[in-house]
Amino acid sequence: MRVNGEAVPYAVLRETIINAAVHRDYSIEGNQVRVLIFDDALQVRSPGGLTNSMTLDKIRGYNHETRNPLLAQFLRRLNIMEEFGRGVPTMIYTMRAFNHTEPLFEIDGSEFVVTLRMAAAY
Repeated sequence: MRVNGEAVPYAVLRETIINAAVHRDYSIEGNQVRVLIFDDALQVRSPGGLTNSMTLDKIRGYNHETRNPLLAQFLRRLNIMEEFGRGVPTMIYTMRAFNHTEPLFEIDGSEFVVTLRMAAAY
């Protein structure tokens, strides 16, 4: 069953894509942020792993470190990004409330991957 007609909360999808664009490694030429849709999940793949001091555990908390600070500041001034460091914890909280799952964060080769479990289509 979909929740309020959504397979994934709009706010979580928006945050995931914004994070992918802001934190991706732009020195990796030819690679783009990709959004993949499966029967039961939506996945966003972003070129580049985590920055040097960031870990998969640290991103789950209120931590902020960006690979592209000028882009982050620009999007913040346009009110596209909100408070730095709050996005991932908000994504986790929202997904738990939505369908009792959490985003899955992983490194796959040279990509950072976020997988969001969708609400069932029936």
